[in-house]
Amino acid sequence: MIVGYARVSTTDQCLDVQMDELTAHGCERIFQDQASGTSRARAGLVEMMQFVRDGDTIVVSRLERARHLLLYGPAGSGKSEAAKVIINSCVPAGAGHFMNQPIHPHTYQHDDFEPLLGSWNWQLSSCGASRGYTVIDEVDQFTPTMRFKLRAFMDQYSTKGTVICTTNFLHQLDEPLRDRFTKLEFLRPSLENWFARLQVIFGREGFTLTVEQLRVLFTNFAGSARDLMEQAENYVGQFRSNPETYM
Repeated sequence: MIVGYARVSTTDQCLDVQMDELTAHGCERIFQDQASGTSRARAGLVEMMQFVRDGDTIVVSRLERARHLLLYGPAGSGKSEAAKVIINSCVPAGAGHFMNQPIHPHTYQHDDFEPLLGSWNWQLSSCGASRGYTVIDEVDQFTPTMRFKLRAFMDQYSTKGTVICTTNFLHQLDEPLRDRFTKLEFLRPSLENWFARLQVIFGREGFTLTVEQLRVLFTNFAGSARDLMEQAENYVGQFRSNPETYM
């Protein structure tokens, strides 16, 4: 699915031009914000990141500057999934598969972050990317020494690449490291978030489901929206490969 995001800095500015550009690009769902660059309130951006799934493409009409991202919130709120979508949307087609394998503190075998620079240089030279990208899951699980080294690495090579980190415990990160990031808070998706996504998935296949019908489906999955979503996506995949079976 192609998902768009538009933002203007003040209520005096108009989103129409960006909305037209995103629609022309084929965006099926567009999220928007009206907030200054210094404001931390990004309700539309957070809603979009909770809406997207792995395999989606995010289109941004105007990207003024690249910053490191820190996605924080409780387990199960979709942070890692969102990080994959960001990577796949920022790099050339086909290259995202090789870039979105996250680093995890428990399996990272180096005592500094210089190996990331090698990965970024490869992305720039071999993949045609404009920047290098790295995803670090549960960055709070690094030792204080390693978090200090990560901060130093980010400062030294900020023009080369972007670090996207996730954490369940924002308060465990020291303030100097937090300040290097644009921070996005994730909450567990509401039923409305799940239902909106499901309506789009089924709508693309020609099926129209009401919220009431989706609530019935939801009860059949023991109240697990994630299980319902996975089953719906599997069904659509099978329907596309052999539609006669499902007619």
